[in-house]
Amino acid sequence: MPEYRFTARDIRGKRHKGTLAAPSPEALVEQARAEGLFVLSWQAISTQDIGQRMSSRDLSAFCRELGTMLQSGVPLLRAVEIMLRRDLTAKRRACLADIHRLLCNGVALSDALERQGRVFPPLLINMFRAAEASGTAGNTALSLAEHYDKEHRLGSKIRSATTYPVLLLGLTVVIVTAIFTLILPRFIGLYGDRELPPITRVVLAASRLFTGHYMALLLAAVVVLLGILLLRQWGAARVWMDRLKLSLPVLGGLFRIIATARFARTLSALYASGLSILTALEVARGTVGNHFIAAQFGRLISDVESGAALSEALEGVRGFDQKLSATVAVGEQSGKLEAMLLAVSDAFDHEAAESAARLVSILEPFCIIVMAAIIGTIMVAVLLPILGMYDSLGSIGTGL
Repeated sequence: MPEYRFTARDIRGKRHKGTLAAPSPEALVEQARAEGLFVLSWQAISTQDIGQRMSSRDLSAFCRELGTMLQSGVPLLRAVEIMLRRDLTAKRRACLADIHRLLCNGVALSDALERQGRVFPPLLINMFRAAEASGTAGNTALSLAEHYDKEHRLGSKIRSATTYPVLLLGLTVVIVTAIFTLILPRFIGLYGDRELPPITRVVLAASRLFTGHYMALLLAAVVVLLGILLLRQWGAARVWMDRLKLSLPVLGGLFRIIATARFARTLSALYASGLSILTALEVARGTVGNHFIAAQFGRLISDVESGAALSEALEGVRGFDQKLSATVAVGEQSGKLEAMLLAVSDAFDHEAAESAARLVSILEPFCIIVMAAIIGTIMVAVLLPILGMYDSLGSIGTGL
């Protein structure tokens, strides 16, 4: 039986918080009322996989398998039973088993998925809810499979494109740290009291900082990292940081294209499933992946609700590519908004992959140049005093 975390007030107005097990939200309200409490808000607590969302790849496989069986005429309950026989992890099996139990008790598929906590995203739940009303669960499942497959492929291309620069940057940090902590300290005694060039003094000072205060440096790095993580939990800071990401010289364009592609693909899928444009916009807000853009959706939804065309409302959203509103305008005028949204999402997916490839072609030589410049500077700083010593010895030999 699912559990719910609720907030309620008693007859005296005192606020109460707690958890209750109930077969449905309606039963939760009745149980709380029997205890003299009036429920103000509630949230389903998943007993399995809470806080662990399924990846795009797993969601695609789940939807494709379910959609294929439903399209072949297999009843929903039987389809879930067949899926339970597959080789699954313990948590995934427990999740499917709970869905099967809820379906046996007469709960709708969308509600059963929603009661699994954060395992299934709102997009998937809302599309199945709309499909249940229209009787197109099989088509919707296959459409979702294609949607999450595209999401997975785009994410994989971006991750593979950025892997090499990240590894190269990490290697540079390791090499520089090793030089400062293991190699340079051996040269300090070799130089003695000689007058050293400015570049050598700077490098040796950095080496002393690494070797003598490494705990302070490590603590400072941890504090900075924790500070960034805490800022990410603060809404205003998240909006500011995501706005900054969109204004970066090279990466900003890539982030903008990815956000636009996600929004267009999600809105196309929701609109095709039969949801109203307002509901589709509300769900799509959480799939953009950028808090700065998502923060503008309140005004966007309000404008559309007031009668403005979607293309006109989108023009006021900063962060989306300008081609989006122009394409939506064409779709509205031709009556083919769903097809235009799907076409523009595919175009932006392709453009995002190409942008990621171009980014790698820029970052790879840049990282190599930076690493060579750092190591070259250290080598020059170390060798300059030694060359000076050899010159001094040569002058002494000539004088003799």
